[in-house]
Amino acid sequence: MEEIIKNPAMNNAYRNLILADNSPNSTRAIIKRAIEQFDFSKSKLTKENFTNDLYKSHLSKYTRWKDWVNGMGITVHDVNSTEISIESLVLEGNKYTAVIKYRAQDHFGLDREDILKPKFNSISFFRIWFVLQRAKHLAQKPFFTNFEATITLTGKANV
Repeated sequence: MEEIIKNPAMNNAYRNLILADNSPNSTRAIIKRAIEQFDFSKSKLTKENFTNDLYKSHLSKYTRWKDWVNGMGITVHDVNSTEISIESLVLEGNKYTAVIKYRAQDHFGLDREDILKPKFNSISFFRIWFVLQRAKHLAQKPFFTNFEATITLTGKANV
């Protein structure tokens, strides 16, 4: 059975990464916009109200210069999968408070997409790492890192 270890420092780093992403296509910005533009007087807010826009979003990645210095760029770099849920949404008049939970997983390894990038392909260390993961007699499979973050969004809703 696989042991899952929770690491508060990893969760905090992920939370800070999400909060630092101020781009208009971040998942946080898209969720906030969807809540603020939704007409609560006409219907209930459902996951379908977010789906199309979230497909156009980008997930935060550890690709900043400081991530290469602090180690997150090599240990996580790109998040492999993410589950986003709205844990609560409270409306008080025209103000809202939403608690959003991100559950993410990354694999400590290189996939085919990674190794095709010049940044990884040009360095022999990464090419060797890629081969070690795939050679049948070596089979050094990547391990998974699970982390999560909870953020709170506030603003004015369309009621």
